[in-house]
Amino acid sequence: MPPVAPRVGGSPDVLANPEDTFEAGDAAAAAQRVLALIDAPSIAEAGAELTRQRAFSLFTADRTASRWFALYDARFVTRA
Repeated sequence: MPPVAPRVGGSPDVLANPEDTFEAGDAAAAAQRVLALIDAPSIAEAGAELTRQRAFSLFTADRTASRWFALYDARFVTRA
């Protein structure tokens, strides 16, 4: 599946290629990018693999937990 997503939430952080994002609600841009990747399967496969690797490196359980603990500490832990 081609790695294409709207520029909302964490999608732009995960997708390896900024060209694979589009403005939320822009169905024409989404369709255009998907069709371009269908016409170039090797580019779609390479982008999917890069995005998979990026997601696995950015969103490990340890890294995600560390970020949540830091947010919790910053918000709720009182410093003396």
